[in-house]
Amino acid sequence: MAINFLNNIDLNRNQILNIVIQKLSTPPPSPISGQMFFDTTINKLKYYNGSEWIEIYNSDQIINTIASAFIDTNSIDFTYDSANKRIQADVRLKTALGTNEG
Repeated sequence: MAINFLNNIDLNRNQILNIVIQKLSTPPPSPISGQMFFDTTINKLKYYNGSEWIEIYNSDQIINTIASAFIDTNSIDFTYDSANKRIQADVRLKTALGTNEG
């Protein structure tokens, strides 16, 4: 059973391991900007840009999509490991004006 979180989760610079994006055959109802899901009918990752669902189909587009989800951050650095097909993100979140965590 899934755990419902009613607030943001601060991972304190820890990794998310073995993550799986939500798998659906149709887009989720009432999406919000930055939401993502894996479309099982076409086997592609999609994200919602605020007005429509966009297919993500290459590493540059994936990096840009994830970066756009962190618009309110002070900084974000991405590293793509093509040999292992992994993206690592170092994010410093803005918690209050002029302060950082992460």
